[in-house]
Amino acid sequence: ISVAVQELMESGNCQEKILKLRDDFEHKILEVFPQVNIFGKSVERICNTSFLSFPGSNASDIQDELQLKKIYVTTSSACSDQNGKTSRILNEMGVNENNSSGAVRISFCSSNSAEDYDFIFNTLCEIFEKIK
Repeated sequence: ISVAVQELMESGNCQEKILKLRDDFEHKILEVFPQVNIFGKSVERICNTSFLSFPGSNASDIQDELQLKKIYVTTSSACSDQNGKTSRILNEMGVNENNSSGAVRISFCSSNSAEDYDFIFNTLCEIFEKIK
């Protein structure tokens, strides 16, 4: 049995908890920064991932700032080849360069707490204030 399946079995079905935490997190981001784009917000999607963009920003700069706080994210979609160019997936979704250049994907897990989400939210607020 895989480690992921084992963890899911041991933690019970925690998707609703993760979904609520993610949605609350995204709601708070949009309240403070309404210009932030959340990719896939209006469609059904995986519950543990927020893929967002601060228009006009540089995703690598955001990623670097987050890493200073030991928050590790990726700057592309899960399907990306990580070649440093604008994500092919975002291009195919019709996302313009101004939005795709600031795209950061944050993945959470069942062991993340509301405090973890708050820490990331507060850190992103500091970063976004700095770059706007």
